[in-house]
Amino acid sequence: MTLPVVRVDALMGNRNEDAFRQEAERLGEACARWGFVRLQGLPRDLNLDRMLDDVRSFFSLDENIKHRLATRHFRADSLNRYRGFFPAEPGEHALKEGFELGWSDFEPTDSLDFLQESNVWPDVQPYDGWQSSVSLYFDQMLEVGQVLLDGLETYFGLTPGRLTRHFNNSLSTLRMAYYPAIDGRTNTGKLERDGDQVFTTPTHTDSGILTLLLQDRTGGLQVRNRQGEWMEVEPEPDTLIMNIGALLEQWTGHQLVATEHRVRAPDRSRYSVPFFLEPAPNAEVAPLTDKADFTPFLYEQYLKRKLSQFVEYQGLAGA
Repeated sequence: MTLPVVRVDALMGNRNEDAFRQEAERLGEACARWGFVRLQGLPRDLNLDRMLDDVRSFFSLDENIKHRLATRHFRADSLNRYRGFFPAEPGEHALKEGFELGWSDFEPTDSLDFLQESNVWPDVQPYDGWQSSVSLYFDQMLEVGQVLLDGLETYFGLTPGRLTRHFNNSLSTLRMAYYPAIDGRTNTGKLERDGDQVFTTPTHTDSGILTLLLQDRTGGLQVRNRQGEWMEVEPEPDTLIMNIGALLEQWTGHQLVATEHRVRAPDRSRYSVPFFLEPAPNAEVAPLTDKADFTPFLYEQYLKRKLSQFVEYQGLAGA
């Protein structure tokens, strides 16, 4: 079994063209059946290999440089509580390092809370131009996300802008992730197990809208299909993996599905770059289709509820 393929270049044309409508239908059906797709036909200026090199170069920085970027949960004198670096914590449910960034063009709203804090950047960058390269990739992911939202609007027969207008001041997050190799000396503590397999990211569904995942050639991502079976999502060149988040499932009245997935512990270093496409903090989430039935709420309210489930964010909701 392999994930369905959706071509982004076919969705970059005119909405009235047959190629666009056919690909929008393919996208919607794949998200309704699988919740996961492979994205190919990406913009030609999107350099995935360079981004992976940028990620590797960040995690090769001196530990003191990375630690100065840590959020307050990990460094008491840190000014940042939401964006920044988090170290691997041996013995916990997940085992990875990460560095999270928001959109450089984000315009703070009236609430001015921790969700809208500025990015932190290393004071010694891996190379001259590294920050610009990473920021460019973020902007490109926003553009790809917008194209996919256009396709989903067409799939559901929505008025253009009905969904996409909520993402004009996006609170999206780019995460660089490093998974250290697991060996006999590693403290696997609370890590999830399934037979003889160990997982550095446990079984979960993403909480937001769309996730656009770039993974290196190490592999390890597993997705649960409709039959309850786990399938490996092998890396392919020039390809992103896209999956539906729980909020988009709710927004569409469960017509699209947020699918469970997990990451098998690697026997060599693994790097990945998930991009979490998110609406504006003050975007009103109201039923998109007649299948949806819930009381409207603001995205920032939803996000704070979700964050409160993670120990590193507890106590911040009222900040």
